[in-house]
Amino acid sequence: MLLTAFWCLFLATEPAWQWPIEPKFGVSATFGEYRGERFHMGLDFSTGGAEGMILRPARDGVVFQVRASQSGYGKAVYVRHADGFITVYAHLAAFGKGLQAAIRDKGRDPAADFGTLALAYPVKHTETLAWTGESGAGMPHLHFEVRDADNRPRDPLNLPFPKLSAPIRPVIRGLRLLPLNADARVGGGAFPRVFGTVDTVIQARGRLGLQVDAYLAAPRDNTLAPRGVRVLLDGRELAVWRPQQIHFDHYRQAGSVLDQAFSGFGPTRYWYAFDDRTAVAPVPPGLRVDGVLDLGDQPRTLRVEIWGFDGAVHGHTWTLDPDKGGARGRPDPDLPIQPTSLRVRCYGDRFFIQPTALAGTLVLPSEMRAMGPGDAFEVGPTDDSAPVSLIWRTDAGSLTRRLAWLSAGETDLGPFRLRVADSAFAKVGVLVQPADPKQGKGVLEFESSVLSFGRHGLPAAGVRLVVDDAIAADTEVALYYWSFVKKRWRYHSALVADKEGVSIDVLTPLVLARDRSAPTIRAPKIHRYFVGNRVVIPIVERGSGIDRDSVAVRGPSGNLPARYDGDRGWIILEAPADSGPWHVSVRDRAGLKAEVKQLRIPSR
Repeated sequence: MLLTAFWCLFLATEPAWQWPIEPKFGVSATFGEYRGERFHMGLDFSTGGAEGMILRPARDGVVFQVRASQSGYGKAVYVRHADGFITVYAHLAAFGKGLQAAIRDKGRDPAADFGTLALAYPVKHTETLAWTGESGAGMPHLHFEVRDADNRPRDPLNLPFPKLSAPIRPVIRGLRLLPLNADARVGGGAFPRVFGTVDTVIQARGRLGLQVDAYLAAPRDNTLAPRGVRVLLDGRELAVWRPQQIHFDHYRQAGSVLDQAFSGFGPTRYWYAFDDRTAVAPVPPGLRVDGVLDLGDQPRTLRVEIWGFDGAVHGHTWTLDPDKGGARGRPDPDLPIQPTSLRVRCYGDRFFIQPTALAGTLVLPSEMRAMGPGDAFEVGPTDDSAPVSLIWRTDAGSLTRRLAWLSAGETDLGPFRLRVADSAFAKVGVLVQPADPKQGKGVLEFESSVLSFGRHGLPAAGVRLVVDDAIAADTEVALYYWSFVKKRWRYHSALVADKEGVSIDVLTPLVLARDRSAPTIRAPKIHRYFVGNRVVIPIVERGSGIDRDSVAVRGPSGNLPARYDGDRGWIILEAPADSGPWHVSVRDRAGLKAEVKQLRIPSR
C-alpha cells in the first residue's frame, strides 16, 4: 500500500514530456532506421518542407552545449534535464533570442559556424529554444533525440510523451531467401529469390538466410522503418531486431541488421537481414539471432512480424516446403555487365556457367568441356582457392573470365588486388566481367571490368582494394559502386597510391571509371530562408560529385562567402550579395572544372 502511494506520488510530480514542435506534419523517420552504415538515433519531425517552426524544450533543463557547422547536425542544441536525461535538437535555422545572447556572451556569433560551444543556460519548457531549419544534412526537418544519463539514445516513442496519432500503416512487402550451402534450394534453384505476400507456399530446403522487406507507410509518401522485426519458425522465435536503446559504440553497425546492397533511398527500402552475417559482424543490442533457417524434410511454417508505429504487432505467414511450392518468386536484379554468349554467375562460393546462344568449349586449368545452349556447369573453390582463368571458345572467337574465392590473404584479379586481414571472413566467390558501357553513357568511361561478389550486401570489415600506382595517380579515375536501389553507378572513393589501398566496408559491385561529365552551373535565383533571402546558384553534377572545397564565388569587391548544399544541389551565398556580376567556379571530385563569368542576380 505504501509502495503504491509512493509510486502515484512519483508519477504526479514527474515533469511531463512535450514534443519540441507542433507535430502537425507528422514523423518522417523513426528510431533505429537505416542510414547507410549508421543507425538513425532519434525521431525526425516533418516541418512541411519549410523552415521556421517554433521549437521548445521537451522539458525544463539546462542547455549545456550548442553546435553550429555546415555538415552533420548543422545548428544543434543539447539540453540536460534534472533526472540526467539529455535531449538534442538538430538542423535548426536559428537559435532562440535568449540562447543567441548566451552565445554572444561567450564571444561567438550565433549566426556563424562556430563549432562546439559549452554553455550553462537554463531553459523552461515554455521558452522558444530555436526555430527549425535545414542546416547540416538533409532538407527542412527537425531531428530530435532523447538520451539517458549515460548518453545512450533511446526511442522517444517508449517515453511518456503525448500520443502521436497519424495514419501510419505497417507493410510487410515480402522476403528474400538465400541458400547458404551447396545443397540448399529456393524455388528450385541455388540462387536467392524474392517472394511477396501472395506467395503462400515456397519451395525451400537446406540451410537458408532470410531477409525481410518491411516498412511503415506514412502520409506524403514517407517510408518509415518498423519499430522492430521478428521471425518465428513453427512458432519458435528464430530472430528479432527491436531497437529501443542504441549506444554510440554501436552507431555504425547497421550492416549487422540490414542488408547494405539492397537497402537504401530513392526509393527507400529496408531489408532486415537474419542470415549468417552475425558470425563475422558485431551484434548490436536489440538484435537476437538464434541460428538461420535450417530446413529438414518436412514443411515448416515461417512467420514474420513487425512492430508498428503504435507498438502493435502485425504479421504474415508462409509455408516452406522442401519438395513443392507454386511460388517461383523473382531473382535478384542482373548486374550491369556486357552481355556475351556465356553467362557466368556467382553466388556464395560457387560459380554457375551457362552458354546463352552459341556452342563452344569451356577451358579451365584442370579440364575442357564442350557445352551448348541449355547446358550448365558449376565450379566450386579449389583446394588453395587460387584465382582461376576461364576461357570460352566459340566459332565467333574467345573470351576470358577471372574467378577467385575471397579469403584471408591477397587475391589478384587483373587491375584489382583484394587484401583480407580477418581470417574469420567467410569464403566468398569473386568474379570479373566486362562492364556494360550503356550504363555510364555520357557520364562515366569504364577503365576496368566489374568486380562482383557472391554475397553482395555482406559486411566486409578488413577488406581492402589495391590498384596499380599508375591507375591511382590518375585523378580522373575513381572507384564506383553499383546501387541496386538507384540502379546506377555511384561514386565510392578516390584511389590510393600505396599498399594499403581503399577500405571496402561492404561487398558490392565495383568498377574503375573515369568521370567524363563536368558540372554545369545554372542561372542564380532567390531562395527564402528563415534568416532571410539568399542568392542560390544551382549546380548539375551527374558523375563523381562536387568537391565542396572547390566552390568559389568572386564579385566586384572580391571573394564572397559561399558554401555548397549537396541536398539542394546549389551554392548558397551566405550573406546578402551585391547584384554581380559574379565569377563562379567549381570542380567535381574527379577534378573536372566548371566556370561561368558574368552571372547576375535574377530580375525581381
